[in-house]
Amino acid sequence: MAKITIKDITPKMGLPGGHIKILGKNFQPWEMDHYHLRFPNSTAWIEAISENTLLTSIPSNTTTGDVFIEMGGYRSNKYHFIVPEPVIDGLNLVDNPVTDSQGNIYATYSGNKGELSPVSVYKILKNNEKEVYISGITNATSLLIDKNDNLYIASRFDGKIYKSSSIHQYEVFSQGLGAAFGIAINSLGELFVGDRTGSIFKVNSNGQASFYTSVPQSYIAFHLAFDKLDNLYVSNPIHMGENTIFKIEKNTTKPVVYYTGLSLFHGFAFDQKNNLYLAETKRNESRVIKIKNGQYQSTILTGTKFIGLTFDQKQNLIIATASSIYTIEKGDY
Repeated sequence: MAKITIKDITPKMGLPGGHIKILGKNFQPWEMDHYHLRFPNSTAWIEAISENTLLTSIPSNTTTGDVFIEMGGYRSNKYHFIVPEPVIDGLNLVDNPVTDSQGNIYATYSGNKGELSPVSVYKILKNNEKEVYISGITNATSLLIDKNDNLYIASRFDGKIYKSSSIHQYEVFSQGLGAAFGIAINSLGELFVGDRTGSIFKVNSNGQASFYTSVPQSYIAFHLAFDKLDNLYVSNPIHMGENTIFKIEKNTTKPVVYYTGLSLFHGFAFDQKNNLYLAETKRNESRVIKIKNGQYQSTILTGTKFIGLTFDQKQNLIIATASSIYTIEKGDY
């Protein structure tokens, strides 16, 4: 019998529930019922197979390690696969986490509509310990850290932006921002805030807000980010039809289509090379994808319920699901 060989797994990294494609040679579809696809601590269900391609989902209790195919006492070669471990659980995120200059991560416990949860914002220290940073803000939604490590918190409940310079302390920075969702800052220190009804506001250093531009509304979410050239990008996910990321070039107010697809586009961020990394959700899967100049480049990570992401000072990638945070070191993506 010809030796079964695994040549590649795409993507090379994922969380349980994510879909992956295994490429190789000498797969035998007619023997599928006798194949065992082994992950560390588990065996995966083979969903489809041809002579050179196998489709599967990452099993629930697997960890980082070697993947191989076993059939009738024969084994394929081993192929290394990365399953990131959570930095912290017990969160409730609806947008990107953020990091400060010291590498600490901030994440929300947003809660249900109108619910004042016991904690609004958690701070995850570099040793992965979680501490309560802010309480008392209803539906803490989007976060932003400025160059002085001031934390800004948007609330979709009351349409306010709060500013915090130290633990347990905060004040109203701006208000009257509708269903405030999504917040970003440009190189001049100007804040831009989304409103799910479609408006985007510009907020000056005194907290005074003015209408800037608009995109179609979304009752799900709004996500904002700036690239390294101070162009503003906005996603406004909707359940049905084609979704869009809009680009608003520096010194203009006209949104143009930057990227489209039949997925929900959630939080995103730019790396130091101006590549966009995007959390997207399909029917039964979430992915983190890399986009360059408006074109899909690759899938970085597969899993479920991805909400957002950010980069720390070392360009490690911080991934958020609805309830957990994962850190992926720069050399792994």
